Amino acid sequence: MKNSYQKGNWKEYNQNLINRGSIIFWFSKYVTRKWTAKKGKKHFGRPFTYSNLAISTAHTIRFVYHLPLRTTQGFIGSLLSILKLSLKTSCYTQI
Repeated sequence: MKNSYQKGNWKEYNQNLINRGSIIFWFSKYVTRKWTAKKGKKHFGRPFTYSNLAISTAHTIRFVYHLPLRTTQGFIGSLLSILKLSLKTSCYTQI
């Protein structure tokens, strides 16, 4: 059985195919507020620098794009730079 296709709006169809290659990232205000760890947690050792949200964001990007840890650090640093956010990137050893 042959597949039948309807003729449609070719301009819109073409733009949708182009948009498939578009990558859009954004950091909500909630994420920017929660990027660093809370101060004052009582535990032994060095205080935490990054929140669990920052680390899980790094891992999500890492697994979606199949990146090694060092490349993930660079990728997130580039995103923060492009978005002009004054957040620090966690080291690959912290991810």
